[in-house]
Amino acid sequence: MKRTMFCMLILASLFSACIVFEPMPTSTPQATSTESIRTVAATATTSITPSATQTATLKPTETSIPTATISPMPLPYKLQSETPLYLQNFVHPDSGCGWMGVGGQVFSKEGEPVANLVVWIRGLIDNQPYEVVTLTGTSAGDSYGKAGFEAFLSSKPVTTSGIFSIQILDLNGTMLSEQVFFNTSAQCDQNLIIINFVEE
Repeated sequence: MKRTMFCMLILASLFSACIVFEPMPTSTPQATSTESIRTVAATATTSITPSATQTATLKPTETSIPTATISPMPLPYKLQSETPLYLQNFVHPDSGCGWMGVGGQVFSKEGEPVANLVVWIRGLIDNQPYEVVTLTGTSAGDSYGKAGFEAFLSSKPVTTSGIFSIQILDLNGTMLSEQVFFNTSAQCDQNLIIINFVEE
């Protein structure tokens, strides 16, 4: 408070040059009460009241009835037991070990040779795709029996595993057997692979 008065006096003297100061009466100091200000941190209490929750209600739907899965018909021809059979080339004796191939027959349920079926052979020779298509019942297959077939694979025997396959089809290209994989051997006494199919 004294400071405020002092500031006012200085201001007044600056603004007015003719102010006369009268002495102020002196007062006896008296005890004054001072209030102490206590700061209390305000805390806000927030309470969250849960609102109504929405529950999704599923609408009933029609349950579909399982349908029967139709299994594909089994193919009519399968590999004859005990084949492939690995023999020395007896069909082309002049070629000896300079020949590797596959030959055989296809038999009906009654055990009769079946002519005019497609024999499809696929594989790799010297890392190149190799494919040959032949028919049962041609003169090339006569050495293997009535309605036999033969396919040349290589000019030398080579060892392969699961590289070559053989499959029987009809003349329209419909599969009559599974694709059957077979191995080959580099041995000269196993350079002819005999493979027969039988109708189930």
